[in-house]
Amino acid sequence: MIEIAPESVIKEKITLRDWVWIAVLILPSLYILLTLPPLWRDTDGFNEIASTFAPKGIIHWLPGYCLVGRLLMIGAGVLGSLLTGHGLPYLSLGTPELSDIGIYSLLVIQHLLLVYGLFFVVRTMANRFFLRLLFAISFALTPWLYLFAQCIGTEAFSNPLVCLIAAYGWICLRTYRLQFQQLAGLFLLLLAAALTRHINLVLVALLPLAFSASAIAQQFLPRSNSSRIKATNGFQVWKKLTAYGLIGVAVALASVGVQQAMCWMFRVPYRSTFGVTFEWRLDYLDKLPVAERNAILEKVEAKVNDPVVNEAIQDLIQAMDRKEERHYGYLYERIDQILSRIERKGLQQHLFEIDSKLNRVARAFLTPPDPALLDAVKREMLRIPALTQANMAAQPLALTDSLQRELTAPRYARLRSLRSFQFPSDHYKQLFQTNAYFRLFNTIPLGSLILLSFAGGLIVLLGDPSSLVSLDGVCYSWSMVAAGFLMALGNCFSTSFGERYFLPLYSLVQISLMLLSSLLVERLLVAKPDPSAG
Repeated sequence: MIEIAPESVIKEKITLRDWVWIAVLILPSLYILLTLPPLWRDTDGFNEIASTFAPKGIIHWLPGYCLVGRLLMIGAGVLGSLLTGHGLPYLSLGTPELSDIGIYSLLVIQHLLLVYGLFFVVRTMANRFFLRLLFAISFALTPWLYLFAQCIGTEAFSNPLVCLIAAYGWICLRTYRLQFQQLAGLFLLLLAAALTRHINLVLVALLPLAFSASAIAQQFLPRSNSSRIKATNGFQVWKKLTAYGLIGVAVALASVGVQQAMCWMFRVPYRSTFGVTFEWRLDYLDKLPVAERNAILEKVEAKVNDPVVNEAIQDLIQAMDRKEERHYGYLYERIDQILSRIERKGLQQHLFEIDSKLNRVARAFLTPPDPALLDAVKREMLRIPALTQANMAAQPLALTDSLQRELTAPRYARLRSLRSFQFPSDHYKQLFQTNAYFRLFNTIPLGSLILLSFAGGLIVLLGDPSSLVSLDGVCYSWSMVAAGFLMALGNCFSTSFGERYFLPLYSLVQISLMLLSSLLVERLLVAKPDPSAG
């Protein structure tokens, strides 16, 4: 019988031999920490840890990174200032003092979180040393994982959490009886991910997808023994499916509840900021014929039926007709200006009104989406399989260059003395172009890995269709890929195309291949005849 990811994997002790593959996971972090300055996820990175915290740090970029990362950086900065004899620095959650000590300390913690997440995946997906070493090398040769750990931005927390959830989900799937401790652990991991990036909430569908696929497939595959029948007891399957479905609902409610509670603490109105994000998605209008584009905008204008929004949309139509150079946030700024002109309200209520109106605009575009938007989403989804890990590795470096070009603005004055920005323009772009590690496997598209996952799953199933472990493993492997594509689809519907939005898909495909590889190796070793037998 194949044994992968036993229930005791969480309590498994680390042996001396394990430190070989653990060292492989650690080495890229040490290399990047020692050779590369801190990276920044463009202006968003600044806003997430250094700009006004409420409300954007609660409801837009979320407190999982904005609050936790900010507190870690502030705490390390205070300690460093005291130890170097500079006394207590200026303390502020909204505009914290930035120092290289504080930022480097945050980066070290981000790397530790990443290494632990990768360690947990490797240990969970394989029992054999040579497989663990192989998987550790695979992660070590994925430079974007480590580059985003070196970057100020939500992905630094999100990427390890995606890995932890994928590995923990496999443990949950292979555990016959529901355990409160296990359910609580899954809930906390999913909540942490949901409070780091909105799209991570899709991960709550991972286990329900796998359980559903496995339950359906069992009706068509042969059964081999009574233990299989016991393990696939219909009541037990539905019980677990219901439990994990309820966890998903609880995570969604808890995520909103945390945001609402923090809004109450900071005395700001709670609301969604999806409309602010969706404004990036309006880039698809730029490529449309004038008549079609204006017809879409006028239809949205009629659906919203708000004088302020209508005036802003008419201004947008005129600006596009004149081919004016526009930047992201045009509608936001126009609505802001119009509201400031016609009414006087407190700042927080004013911002609430802008977000509410932009949310109505987003709903008008999406209910239902027009054919041009659907076509844009389709084209972008078809671009995803062509992405390589080098495309993703380039992102944190290019975005740091982008932020450096903004440093002349007064609001970024606190960044100018930091080590990250003591270099000429496009310094990080040149680093990417000259560093072979960052550009590893730049000819291997993500689509080839997805096809390998599909083919590997078929081989595992054909090898032993009666094995419950094989069936569960394939269903879970393909469910990881499906969940990754759902996250990618959500991003394509809500914002413009960006390679960094598909990091979760890449990680889930990579972990999917690791699980299938373990299943194949275990099947081959079990099937291998004993040479000592008569």
